[in-house]
Amino acid sequence: MNEHNPEKIDWGLKPLHKKLLEALGDVHEFCNKHKIDYCLAYGSALGAERHHGFIPWDDDVDIYMTAESYKRFRYFFQLEGNHKKYYLQEIDSIDGMLTLAKLRINNTTYIESLYMNRDMHHGIYIDIFILHKAPSSKIKRRIMCFANQYLVLKGLSNRNYSKKKSIIPLLILLKLFPENFLRKQALKQLYKYDNNDSDTFFDNDLRTYSKSFYKQSIIFPTKIVEFEGIYLCVPGDNVRYLLWVYGDYM
Repeated sequence: MNEHNPEKIDWGLKPLHKKLLEALGDVHEFCNKHKIDYCLAYGSALGAERHHGFIPWDDDVDIYMTAESYKRFRYFFQLEGNHKKYYLQEIDSIDGMLTLAKLRINNTTYIESLYMNRDMHHGIYIDIFILHKAPSSKIKRRIMCFANQYLVLKGLSNRNYSKKKSIIPLLILLKLFPENFLRKQALKQLYKYDNNDSDTFFDNDLRTYSKSFYKQSIIFPTKIVEFEGIYLCVPGDNVRYLLWVYGDYM
């Protein structure tokens, strides 16, 4: 083990990466078959660019779909997906609206601390993040960000999140709010502009206003790259995307 070079360390994640790679290959094939746009996101897109595969110490996989693409993915997965092998888990979904879905691998276990005490499927997973079209108005964009922050904090409150002590009083307060009414209104704000003619995406996982909005041309059309010996989709301008999200990603 070389403690000074993380690339040389055996992080013990190869069996996990093997399962995730198999699932990614299945997702790519499924999306190609049904003409569903997707691409790797966040650390997975970074791994594709910098390592041509997994970041050696990364323990999950992230992909993007637009709201419309995810709707197609959900429809075709329910219709003809491999339900023996996979389970599509929609976290805190209301009327088909959600901020995050997970494609879980059946007959596996990988428990996240955030969901440790929740009665749910805890299999190895691919995170599916939903990209939404953004309004042109700065005021409407602020409202969109505020709605998303509420959804994040409400979700943490429901899961008794306790790592960041400074927000615990706020999370306790949020437990008093109506469970579904305000969440539904917030989700509507995220989905509100998806049928509009917009050239900008809202990325609900980047959290800060300055980072959350970027041109759709950074992501689509996607491109195909080699990833651990198979071929997967990444953002069309992956370098520009990584610079936006991480800065000096190398």
